[in-house]
Amino acid sequence: MTYPSPPWTLRGSAWLCLHWLEVERVRALIPPALDILQFGGKTLGGVYLARYGEGSALSYHELIVVAGLVQPGGTVGHKHPLAIGSWISHIYVDLPDSVAGGREIWGLPKELAVFDWSAEQIQVFQGDHLLCRFQPDRPWWLWRQSLPTVQTFSQKPLDSADAQFIRFAIAGSSQWGLSQGRLTVPPESNLASLALGPPWLTLGLNHLEFTVMPPSLLG
Repeated sequence: MTYPSPPWTLRGSAWLCLHWLEVERVRALIPPALDILQFGGKTLGGVYLARYGEGSALSYHELIVVAGLVQPGGTVGHKHPLAIGSWISHIYVDLPDSVAGGREIWGLPKELAVFDWSAEQIQVFQGDHLLCRFQPDRPWWLWRQSLPTVQTFSQKPLDSADAQFIRFAIAGSSQWGLSQGRLTVPPESNLASLALGPPWLTLGLNHLEFTVMPPSLLG
């Protein structure tokens, strides 16, 4: 596979659904060495659907599921109140080069999927199985502004007993829009175990541009 070296700059549009997830449900999706940041037994997770095009390091569609907010436990490194990041439990794209780059550079568990994207709905399939369906309402667009810098943790190499924890940052800007999207996850979907339910906040991201920085060891 051929993919660019990091950092990757991606440009396009996206939808972001934020969810409060039950810690008991997502615990199995997050390594025990990481502490889950929780509020009343719940952690903040989400679903992100994007399409990247002209001006991007690679052009593809993407589905990301964040299982929660985490911070390193004592077995990983020194715990620090600001060392908080997201843990991606599922990530799907429709470009093999993106799969290879995501897995080999950032330790992300990328898999191939098929995206059916229209203004009325977005559907993501693996084989004959529907992973999720998102039906957005027309957003109430706000002004363009910087995105909060997102820190993400992962493990590299994937599926290895010698895997090390790494972290990387994502920063950029977008025009924000408030919406009320409807997310459907079938019972047979790989995402069903998260019990996502209705999002408490849905955002449209237009004229999106961000950079995924190279990873560094966590510790």
